[in-house]
Amino acid sequence: SMSVMDVAVSLWSMARMQVLDTKFARSLFRRGNELDLADVISSRQLAQMFWAMARLSARNDEMVKRLTFIARKKVTSMDSASVSNLLWALTKLQVRDESLIHEIAKRAHHVLRGYTIEDTKNLMWSFEMPRRNLPSSSSSSSSSSSS
Repeated sequence: SMSVMDVAVSLWSMARMQVLDTKFARSLFRRGNELDLADVISSRQLAQMFWAMARLSARNDEMVKRLTFIARKKVTSMDSASVSNLLWALTKLQVRDESLIHEIAKRAHHVLRGYTIEDTKNLMWSFEMPRRNLPSSSSSSSSSSSS
């Protein structure tokens, strides 16, 4: 029987190699949805699962909903890499959860003291992505009015 770690590592490995075996991914999502993730998944595994879904463009709505709920509780224990990966993945998967984004921003501010220059660059890039990818409510094709 696959554990949470097995599911997370398998999804991460597929994403790292950029190989999507749709049938295997579906079975991983099914197994992940069967597990009681809230109590056993680490903040790093959570970020890895989001990152893998985003990297593979293999969104599983039930899994996204469950992981988003869990992320609200786990974000306070995330390290810099997990914060950046989670924010990037949420953007790529088009998860619109303002309260979670706010919690991620608070966590990023808290751990910023320990960030390297590379961590800071990745985090800033992650926060910029939502602005690039969200449609503008006032204009449909241009954002040249802001400077």
